[in-house]
Amino acid sequence: MSNFAVSTYRATQFANITGEFNASFPRKDDSGVTKRRANFHTQQVEYVSDGKEFMVTAIAERGGRHSERRISLHLSGDITSGTYSFNKDDTSGPIIQLAYSEMQNIGNQHFLVPFETTEGTLELEVSENFEYYTARRLNFTAASRTGLKLEVEADFEVWLAVILIG
Repeated sequence: MSNFAVSTYRATQFANITGEFNASFPRKDDSGVTKRRANFHTQQVEYVSDGKEFMVTAIAERGGRHSERRISLHLSGDITSGTYSFNKDDTSGPIIQLAYSEMQNIGNQHFLVPFETTEGTLELEVSENFEYYTARRLNFTAASRTGLKLEVEADFEVWLAVILIG
């Protein structure tokens, strides 16, 4: 969360927020290159907020941490229902950052390697009390350091926890 805004609020992190996150990866692009990625399905969702912005991260593992993959959305705290576009060069909208990363074996060691997300679209529904977020459609393109481009098609439902401090 290197882009996360500095705030006088103490950051709050909740693990395993109630929710579900699904993503698929089309197998081939226009060049015919096959991209072997299993579908992404998880109920392991984390939430971090500083009171002005928040980040939701979905973590999927198949058979252990060596296969971990993550999708993170860094959003403005005042985002409402609507359809939004993301471009890596313009973070002025309510989507501040979209991130995809996956575990890779490099030199007999496993590293969580980030892909660069270049563009995306989010069709979002937000409940009146801002506790329930549903993405009917989240599509984005992410590129590896070697130039492999992945198209990601996702949807999610997340119920955020509310904590009252008195």
